[in-house]
Amino acid sequence: MRNAPDSILIYLCKKYNSFFKTPNPEQKEIFNALNVKKDNNLHHKLLLEYQMKKAQGLLKNFPILKVDIAQKKVLDYGCSNGGISIAMHELYPEAVYGIDINRNGILHAQEEVKNRAISNIFFIAYEGRKIPFENEFFDTIIMYDVIEHLQNPSDNLLELKRVLKKTGQIYITTFPWYHPHGVHLWNVFPAPWTHLIFPERIVTQVRCGMPKKYGDLGLNKMTVRKLHKLLEKTGFSIDFEEYKTKKFLMPFKKIPFINEFIISLVLLKISKRD
Repeated sequence: MRNAPDSILIYLCKKYNSFFKTPNPEQKEIFNALNVKKDNNLHHKLLLEYQMKKAQGLLKNFPILKVDIAQKKVLDYGCSNGGISIAMHELYPEAVYGIDINRNGILHAQEEVKNRAISNIFFIAYEGRKIPFENEFFDTIIMYDVIEHLQNPSDNLLELKRVLKKTGQIYITTFPWYHPHGVHLWNVFPAPWTHLIFPERIVTQVRCGMPKKYGDLGLNKMTVRKLHKLLEKTGFSIDFEEYKTKKFLMPFKKIPFINEFIISLVLLKISKRD
């Protein structure tokens, strides 16, 4: 298949995905608000609501997170439009700081906390390299679906390590690359494993109208194995780890290699290694 003409592969890719419905209709609605309706305000509203809803799932997956937020300095790393940060306000943090390279999202987030009269949540746009805080500033750091999008995850983790207190914790959620929707574009590719069945140039042409690299779409192909190696390299210990998958696949979720294809969500709590 990979040696067939691009026009045929594009047709087959679209046809394959036409047999499936998106597993995440909320994401499709958010995508259409920005890319079809061209309504930036509607996109922000829907994305904020979606993120705040996901914050509840985050707390369900990490019950101890409530303790690590109350009266603590919290960093929401890759905060997007600020929904996670704003939801954390209900847990009485000392302060929450959200940072992101998306300046438009930060502007919306700043406007949102202003409208809600929240005084201890701050949003900062930054360039993606040096985090604008002093050493050992944060008690808790949240990386919600972020690490798989970083261009230089090793450098980013070292920066997070720098600003994390010695007794601090980092909470990570991520979708591994090989899982059925590792390409992240549920709304465009509702069919499972599209990114593994079709070549990169075909998937990106269907998505963008021209062949690109996955890196251009903000995807670094992060797998469970790569993530473990990355944490070891950057000096972190894994204090808690859980894999989410379908119930009937649970017996296989700890089998190396096979688990990469069936895990739908990775949950990690990490800390600085002694």
